[in-house]
Amino acid sequence: MKSFTDRWRQLEWDDIRLRINSKTAADVRGR
Repeated sequence: MKSFTDRWRQLEWDDIRLRINSKTAADVRGR
């Protein structure tokens, strides 16, 4: 169970990180 939860949490963080990276890139481009 722990490994599954850790893996899911890692996937969630990766998705958030990708979203933040794309958002910052768009902000820099918009500026």
